[in-house]
Amino acid sequence: MTSRTLVIRRGSLVALLIWVAVLAVDLARRQLGVHPPEHRPDIVPNKSDAQDPVVRHHTGFVYSDTLGGVPSFRMAAREADEH
Repeated sequence: MTSRTLVIRRGSLVALLIWVAVLAVDLARRQLGVHPPEHRPDIVPNKSDAQDPVVRHHTGFVYSDTLGGVPSFRMAAREADEH
């Protein structure tokens, strides 16, 4: 092997090891930093602003649409009111 090939191989190995270390640290940070979701009180709509009463109150939903087995559209919300 030439000197140049050896330097490229060692550089690639060092870059790979650094990338694996970054991924491992990120994974550990995510696993150890998981907290339970905090409880949020229900939102009471302001009666003076709303002309029609709230029919339904959603506290979280996810809607996904697929086209040919591949997700094409996704919508998520924490809270929503239906009038």
